[in-house]
Amino acid sequence: MEAWLFWLSIIIIGVIGFILAFLLLGSLFPNAFDLSLGLFDNPNIKP
Repeated sequence: MEAWLFWLSIIIIGVIGFILAFLLLGSLFPNAFDLSLGLFDNPNIKP
């Protein structure tokens, strides 16, 4: 097994794992991204 193929497989597995974890967190905690992204755009939150 060549070295570049080994590192390429590690990168692909890492990207897939990151996407799966991102989707899992998004499905479990849908309000977490809304609070972090729309904190200043939300009119309901007064500073």
